[in-house]
Amino acid sequence: MFNEISEEIKILFNTEDEYSFITPSSASLLKVIELLCTNIDEDSWRQDEIIGWIYQYFNDKEKDDVFDRLYNKKQKIKVEDIPAATQLFTPDWIVDWIVDNSLGSLWDEINKVNEKIKR
Repeated sequence: MFNEISEEIKILFNTEDEYSFITPSSASLLKVIELLCTNIDEDSWRQDEIIGWIYQYFNDKEKDDVFDRLYNKKQKIKVEDIPAATQLFTPDWIVDWIVDNSLGSLWDEINKVNEKIKR
């Protein structure tokens, strides 16, 4: 099954990659599927950003623990804490704004220069 899926999503299901073999237990996987199927209504599943928001809150407890240790217990963040503290979902409108105001501006400048060269 992994080999078949890896044809489309190699990075997640590559059987030659050791990380692909780290999988949740069957009980954990069934629990996640149950939660996704019973706690999220059909209209929400039709939203473009649903997977991103699920991802955002998947590690919520771990993120809270990291910040509790950092701010309340005055402990330093460890390397293994970085993903929980920094991997956040970015909604489409923020991505659009960032691109429009960075690469978009650069693209506009390049096109203006190209137009002047053509004249």
